[in-house]
Amino acid sequence: MLNIKEIEKIPFVFIVGRGRSGTTLLQNILDANKNVLMPVESRLIIYLKQKYFTKTKWTRADVLAFIDDIYLDKKFRKYWNIKKELLQERFLAIPLSKINFNLLCKLIYLSYESPYEKGEILLLGDKNPTYSIFVDELLAVFPEAKFIHLIRDYRDNILSNVNVIKTESIPIASHGWVAYNQEIEKVKKNHPTIFLTIKYEDLVISPDESARKICNFLSLEYHPEMLHFNKVIEKKIESESFNSTKEMADFHPNLTKPINTNHIKKWETAFTKKEVELIEFIAGNYGKKYGYETSQPKSSSLALKFTAIKSFISHQINYKIITLYYKLPQKIREMMSSFSRFLFKTFNYTNYFNSSDFRYDENNKK
Repeated sequence: MLNIKEIEKIPFVFIVGRGRSGTTLLQNILDANKNVLMPVESRLIIYLKQKYFTKTKWTRADVLAFIDDIYLDKKFRKYWNIKKELLQERFLAIPLSKINFNLLCKLIYLSYESPYEKGEILLLGDKNPTYSIFVDELLAVFPEAKFIHLIRDYRDNILSNVNVIKTESIPIASHGWVAYNQEIEKVKKNHPTIFLTIKYEDLVISPDESARKICNFLSLEYHPEMLHFNKVIEKKIESESFNSTKEMADFHPNLTKPINTNHIKKWETAFTKKEVELIEFIAGNYGKKYGYETSQPKSSSLALKFTAIKSFISHQINYKIITLYYKLPQKIREMMSSFSRFLFKTFNYTNYFNSSDFRYDENNKK
């Protein structure tokens, strides 16, 4: 295991962007690089930051409580496959005077067993669409971090979201695409050099060129094998050596396929003309910022304006719930999570906020 100084020098990269923009695809491309460790997504950093980031004096009890809190995050518990005993051994080996939140987070990531072969780890990474609205929070913890902003045609992105997240409507998903990218752009304006903007379409049409550009941005050596991550995943699934890999592939079936362009412009045949009109009414102007031209003139329909305003209010409520949740004391968040689980198990009720948590519930796979 690396010593403390070596661990502290390892930088972070975060993939941000609206969910269903190809972030999982890019996560696997990068994790397939032998010098990168990029686990499947969780919300560990912002989940634990409120409670532990400002702590300056750590006790043994604090360290053990921190480890317990890690396993409250469902995605970590389900997909990372890190034994609690391993973290206890590694954390307690550090002198208490040297412990800080940044160091412990890096140790967690370094304890993740990737399905891909690894050499010297030069970069740690994470991808989570939720992190798109917490970029400033991430920079507070990892000032050296870089960000890859992944953008996808809003119409294809919205189509994917409404197909996967059943609680999200077309107009709310349209506002979501705009809002998430706007939040990223706010930080990008103040820190332009730490962001690399990549379009999903470029990534799948010219994967070699895109991957080389990304590796150059991250000061990494490019390996063509990165683009063939699917072969590794297929072998792991066949050998049943990574059960979590199989579960993630069940949810993201394209991970077992070569990079392809099958999901570009699916919206053209999937949406009705009225649905496209609504989507472009809400997100069309902002989409032009990234070169996505609208397919029809903007409507002046009062009905569209009313739907756009109504859905904007609903989206803002959802948005505020997410941002407020991670600012609440952890005990309150635990109570909210327990109540949400009760609603799901008793009434099969999910909402925008917790639907992804229960999509693969341990006892109720959906």
